[in-house]
Amino acid sequence: MEPTDLIAQLESRDIRPSAQRVAIASYVLATDQHPTADQVWTAVKAEFPMVSRATVYNTLQTFREHGLVQQLVLADRLR
Repeated sequence: MEPTDLIAQLESRDIRPSAQRVAIASYVLATDQHPTADQVWTAVKAEFPMVSRATVYNTLQTFREHGLVQQLVLADRLR
């Protein structure tokens, strides 16, 4: 997806399209996998070495809250 398309998609959901958010959206929306937040962080920091893990987690949470992505729970934690 082109960056201008990603920016438009973020703006249409009232998400401010910072460079890091566009990079995160680019990775998440282009894959047919279900990456973990840490996998997203590893992939995005190749392009943005200064991106923090917290930024990725917070951005994914924002994307979820605005309906851009869904959170999948694949397994319950063992007690």
